[in-house]
Amino acid sequence: MACSDLLKELAKDTFLCASVEVETSVLDALMRAVYDQSPDVSSLAMKCVPLLLRRARAENASACAKTLCAGLESVGKDCERRDASAMCLKIIAVDIGTFEREAWEVTLQTYSAGLVTSVERGAKDGATADEINIAAEAVDVLHALITTLSQTSHVELREEQALDLQRALLGHLERGKTGTRKRAAQCLALLPTLMRESTLGESVKTVTDILASKVAYKGKSDLYTFELYLSRFNGVITQASGCRTILSTSITD
Repeated sequence: MACSDLLKELAKDTFLCASVEVETSVLDALMRAVYDQSPDVSSLAMKCVPLLLRRARAENASACAKTLCAGLESVGKDCERRDASAMCLKIIAVDIGTFEREAWEVTLQTYSAGLVTSVERGAKDGATADEINIAAEAVDVLHALITTLSQTSHVELREEQALDLQRALLGHLERGKTGTRKRAAQCLALLPTLMRESTLGESVKTVTDILASKVAYKGKSDLYTFELYLSRFNGVITQASGCRTILSTSITD
């Protein structure tokens, strides 16, 4: 079946694969089409993937996310594969609110693990140009995901996932590719809206500790990378008691 015909079938609310084997077979075919050299075929396949994942079994949703996260790591002659992976990951992120619980839970779990690894690898000392570029792509995907989650109340990050993302994004904010630091700041500013109160308090402590450390060792002038983040974050952290006072004290001490 051509991707255009499959897209019409998948768009039907009544569509459901007859068995897990059929679902796996269709998903495998779509993943091959995502990386097709024809832009038209690739584009259609990317539109099909989230529609199939809406009611997908956990193992297939996980396999799809793992394949795309692995594709994001492509370098050299396979850079086009990385571009296709990033695009498909973003499309899935935008549509994750339409997924059934089993599918979105495992997709978030795989996204979190894979993208955190890519972002942190690009922020380490001695990171290669490829690792830095891959991290930038991963931050773009996370921006699409976190923006969607901030607008979708029934799809939730686990506490440990939110903290892992915060850690990776803070590292990118300080040491990542200049062009995507703003994206990282926007992601970080939205993360508190996805956190429970207990996690929000820990989040605020992490940020204020970093700020206090930077002021102590490098002076206030080094805080420029946090300006956008703080301007947005400051409006959210009032959800946790005393957070604004803590932040103010960390900056002015």
